[in-house]
Amino acid sequence: MRAGTGSTPAPPGVECIAGGVGLAPFIFLAAHEAAEGRRVRLVYGERDAGAVFDPALIARLTDHEAELYTEDGSAGRRGLVTAGLDPTSRARLLGCGPTPLLRALAAFAREHGRDLQVSVEEHMGCGIGTCQGCVVRSADGRWVKACIEGSVFPADELDWGAI
Repeated sequence: MRAGTGSTPAPPGVECIAGGVGLAPFIFLAAHEAAEGRRVRLVYGERDAGAVFDPALIARLTDHEAELYTEDGSAGRRGLVTAGLDPTSRARLLGCGPTPLLRALAAFAREHGRDLQVSVEEHMGCGIGTCQGCVVRSADGRWVKACIEGSVFPADELDWGAI
């Protein structure tokens, strides 16, 4: 693992899959990637319309319309954000959101041979690796500190059965 990593987008582009507050890192990443000439697809999901971050502001900040999903259908399309996944795309998948979403993305990526990086949402008490409150289990059985070795990991480097 490496020290303090972020997403590493790649050609031909990225598909950002955001659940809830997982949208935050993709606001600036989407704008940066578009400025670099890479294709960006932003798929964003919430439980209901009351939790949705302002779609017009997302579009203004990222220069992209987000594909919106709500579980109850009160805004955007009805369903989980994973309903927007494209198994035929070759763009790098980037995921940020609650653990069940990241687990579903990891299963999708494995099934469809997709490259996936996830930003884990662990509690980071100290942010410097001392408290060990942010540890996640790696695929090789080690405990890794999300605050200094992540928070972004290639999905296949994590043990999804232990997270």
